[in-house]
Amino acid sequence: METQQYNHKIIVVDDQVIMQRLVKQYLTDMGVSNVLIFNNAPDALSALRTEPVDLIISDWMMPDMDGLMFLKEVRQDEHLKNIPFLMMTLVDQKEKKSFTSKEKTVDSKSLLLL
Repeated sequence: METQQYNHKIIVVDDQVIMQRLVKQYLTDMGVSNVLIFNNAPDALSALRTEPVDLIISDWMMPDMDGLMFLKEVRQDEHLKNIPFLMMTLVDQKEKKSFTSKEKTVDSKSLLLL
């Protein structure tokens, strides 16, 4: 059975190469061939300001600018604020049950971890 192809442009932002590859392969398997990969949020934010996209998929826990800060920047930009934004993270079972960002602490039970 042939996979339907989609013309959507998706940005994936993750500091882990393995996650970049996994997400890109998953999207490709779903028929999305236009996937842009970025290692950090500042570079992705610069690209977003010059290149329109249909979806942003971002890691939550990244150095320099974490996913929550990235989302805040996107939502504050008049040209970017309506782009759908999916945040994901990979959490080891041994890690703490709460995550801390500069803005707030979030209990892991309230999250959907992808």
